[in-house]
Amino acid sequence: MLNFDFFNATGACNGTYVRAITSQTTNLNSLAHNIQDTTSFTIHDIVGIVSSLVNEIQHEISDGKAVHIDGLGYFYPKMAGKIVNDAKGKQKLSDARIETLRFMPEKGLKQMFERQKFSKIKEHTNKGRSVSVEEALEILQSKATAEMLLNVSDIEQILGISKAATYRMTRKLVENDCLIHIKHGRGINLYQLQNNF
Repeated sequence: MLNFDFFNATGACNGTYVRAITSQTTNLNSLAHNIQDTTSFTIHDIVGIVSSLVNEIQHEISDGKAVHIDGLGYFYPKMAGKIVNDAKGKQKLSDARIETLRFMPEKGLKQMFERQKFSKIKEHTNKGRSVSVEEALEILQSKATAEMLLNVSDIEQILGISKAATYRMTRKLVENDCLIHIKHGRGINLYQLQNNF
């Protein structure tokens, strides 16, 4: 069941629109657990493969290519920058950057959701709460094992706090030797619970 809600927009997009409301995020560890149960791959194999895939996508996009993954879809860059005219009136691009990556699912993937059921959401979750280091450690120990590799999104989902609060809490947990910080590939930070807790 997919929840949805209505929202009102003003200005050029004035009107009432519908948007999907997700209650939580399924993370790589959860997916890896499910895949491990039905294949011969281990959780570490799957996390390693996905991390390598992310790095390869980044390399291919940087080389000016779109990336197509059969059965999933296409990844391609959306550029941004300031268009300026030089002294001769020629257009040049200043401050060029890849603003974001776009994803276009394959037709077959979209067709898998043709019989999707929907429900209007009744209330929104509130992530405004705060937890102490001790409470955070207790919650993590009840939801994760020492073998699991957690990223910041995993910890945010488990603790049910905002992303900013999660970054602060993760730093405190590492400083208090409750989490081990593991660098895994470019820009991907993974964490493990200490075994002695």
